[in-house]
Amino acid sequence: MELPLKDIHLPEPISWWPPALGWWLLLALILGVIAFIFLVRWLYLRYRKPAWYYDAKQLLQTIEYQYKTQADANVCLRELSMLLRRVSLSHDPDPLVASLTGKAWLRYLDKILPQAKFNTELGQLLITIPFQNKSNIESRQVFKLLKLAQQWLSIMATRKFNSC
Repeated sequence: MELPLKDIHLPEPISWWPPALGWWLLLALILGVIAFIFLVRWLYLRYRKPAWYYDAKQLLQTIEYQYKTQADANVCLRELSMLLRRVSLSHDPDPLVASLTGKAWLRYLDKILPQAKFNTELGQLLITIPFQNKSNIESRQVFKLLKLAQQWLSIMATRKFNSC
């Protein structure tokens, strides 16, 4: 005797859409990693200092070391003035920078800083002392000028110029 059995019915194939929760989490993780990489790269490119900054900073440290060992303010301020002038000429597209002297030069240096610090009695030393034979200025003032130059270089490195 034969039993009245029905044929075996297979379930419908599993649809690929919508994906399971694990696939959504994996997609979110991948997109998050990609966004993080782009953010880090963007921040690095935005806030990094150019290569010349590290060279100028090294020269500034050399000038400071020479002053500490030799205690010659004239040589120190002469070298400091040349360093600031070199950086300005190399990285500012304004052709008039080369002709600046005296108070105009100090005003240019102050233009980059948030507060005018070069166009003071301290900054005057930068344009007078290098041309004297011997001077007797306090080492405290020389170190203030060196620190001010470091601040100026740091700000100059973050400026965006059209031609650099």
